[in-house]
Amino acid sequence: SPTGFTRMMHNDGEPAVARAARDLGIPYTLSTLGTTSIESLVEQVPEGRKWFQLYLRRDRENRFELVDRAAASGYEAIMLTVDTVVAGTRHRDVRNGLTRTLAGMALFPAWWANLLTSPPLEFASLRSTGGTVADMINAVFDPSITIADVEHLRSTWTGKLVVKGVQHPDDAVL
Repeated sequence: SPTGFTRMMHNDGEPAVARAARDLGIPYTLSTLGTTSIESLVEQVPEGRKWFQLYLRRDRENRFELVDRAAASGYEAIMLTVDTVVAGTRHRDVRNGLTRTLAGMALFPAWWANLLTSPPLEFASLRSTGGTVADMINAVFDPSITIADVEHLRSTWTGKLVVKGVQHPDDAVL
C-alpha cells in the first residue's frame, strides 16, 4: 500500500522501501504524497516492479500529468485512490499541534542530524498550496470523481489499473 511523506520517518524514504519490495519480489507503490519523484525513484532503484498511486486533481488540464510521467518512467500500474479525496479532520493533531511530535523526535538525535543535513522534506509530485496538509489535499484533489474519470484513465493508460478505496458494492460492479 502506498505511504506518503516517507522521508519523515527515515532519510532514505521511498527508495529504501522500493529496494525492500524489490528484494521480496513484490511491487512498490509510490504515493502521490511521496517525498521522492516518479523519475528519481526509477533512477535510484532501476530494477523491481513499480506502481504509482494517483489522486485525481481538480485541475483538469493537468490531472493526468503524473500518469504521463509514470508511463514515461516505465511504471507497470496505476493505483487510482478514490477514498481520500477530502482530508479528514484529525482533532488530536489539531489539539496537540507538533508539541507531542517534536518531543518524541527529540529522543532521536541521529534523525535530527540527518534531517538538518539532507534536502528539505516536501511532496515531490505536488507543490504546497499553503496551510496544512489537509488544506492542500482539499485544494488539490478532486472529490467529484466519477466512473467517467475512471473510464478516461483506462482509455489513456495501457498498463494495469487498480481502483483503491471503492466504498459500495454498486461502485465495485461499475
